[in-house]
Amino acid sequence: MTTEFNISSSDIESGKAMGGIAYLFEPVGFLIALLSSRENKYVMFHAQQALIIMIFWVAGNLLWVASVIPVLGLIIDIFVILGDIFLIVIWIIGIINGFSGNVQPVPVIGKIGYKLGLLKQDDSVVPEPL
Repeated sequence: MTTEFNISSSDIESGKAMGGIAYLFEPVGFLIALLSSRENKYVMFHAQQALIIMIFWVAGNLLWVASVIPVLGLIIDIFVILGDIFLIVIWIIGIINGFSGNVQPVPVIGKIGYKLGLLKQDDSVVPEPL
């Protein structure tokens, strides 16, 4: 299954730097990309993907509060640490995609963002079915 994107090559070429910055300096990079290149579909695609990573990172680390509970806290700690490692890998993939001109959702959570309605679905971005 292939994913179709309606993003012009000129948008990709002109937005490579901002696409990578959206991930690299998160959350400030996300805001910089969002505010400076709102008309560039490539930058907006990567800003939205960076937002999904940031939301999952914050949500996962909010569980850290529950780690004070005996026994359950140890299990939560393990899941939060594994989740952070996973999100670091996803973040690195996003940085590489942003700077290299790749237009594809980050693995696993990029597609979840579409299901949750967090990412804008329009002509420019059509995700693969899960």
